[in-house]
Amino acid sequence: MKIVQGDQMPIDEEASNVRAGKLKKQVFLAGNEGTPGNFRFGLFYQTGDFYSPRHRHNFDQFRFQIEGDAGFDRNGTMLPDSIGYFPEGAYYGPQSSTGSNVVAVVQFGGPSGSGYLSQRQVNAAYEEMKKFGVFDKGVYRRNEGVTGQKNMDSFQATWEYANQRPMVYPKPQYADPILMTPAHFRWMPLPGASGVEVKTSVPSPTARSVVRVTGSRLAPVSPAEGADSSWCCPGKARSRASRRAGTPPPISRTGNRQRSRLKKPPKSSCWACLPSR
Repeated sequence: MKIVQGDQMPIDEEASNVRAGKLKKQVFLAGNEGTPGNFRFGLFYQTGDFYSPRHRHNFDQFRFQIEGDAGFDRNGTMLPDSIGYFPEGAYYGPQSSTGSNVVAVVQFGGPSGSGYLSQRQVNAAYEEMKKFGVFDKGVYRRNEGVTGQKNMDSFQATWEYANQRPMVYPKPQYADPILMTPAHFRWMPLPGASGVEVKTSVPSPTARSVVRVTGSRLAPVSPAEGADSSWCCPGKARSRASRRAGTPPPISRTGNRQRSRLKKPPKSSCWACLPSR
């Protein structure tokens, strides 16, 4: 199990950005490089000059808009407190913003098993590829005389260079991204847990839920395979285990899923946890 407090994590202001504009990244948790289930969870800070052409990925991602607006053209606009699910293989964008914005992002290997590039792999490929081409507004353009497709989506080009093979995009399970407004979802009681209500979005293996606990209650979590990451919202709570021990950190565990229950975080901070293998 791993726990981090977001406001104590460094912000990488020089992270390799294969898109256009300024992008700062604050990584909270990352998975195991080279595995199908690799992932990255953290905050992206984008300035008003950020731009990405219409594209798709061979991995899944969820976005939670914290500040500002993020426009995806025909796919809609993410406003603060909205959630977006961007399934592997589905085109979206072009993406742009009229001002700075902050978004919590978890990107992870999807059901196709294609995995997910680590930041180290992206950085290494990015630096090497600048020797024989340029990254131009989300498109990688090879120099004259260099073997390979002249113009290619910048992330695809980076992935292919890092893996030394062509990328095969998975067929999308969903035709388009799904943008959600949690405030419009109905709170539903969680069976067997008095005082606990839940909102569930995207009923799939990559489902995401919002849980509300009232009073001195314990929210149970059903055992499930794989990792579980959590964004801690306002409120105060402690786990049953920490109450018995009388020591922090306040964490509860059921099966392979964990939940972090901490004090209300300062602005732009979060906690997340992951099972140790």
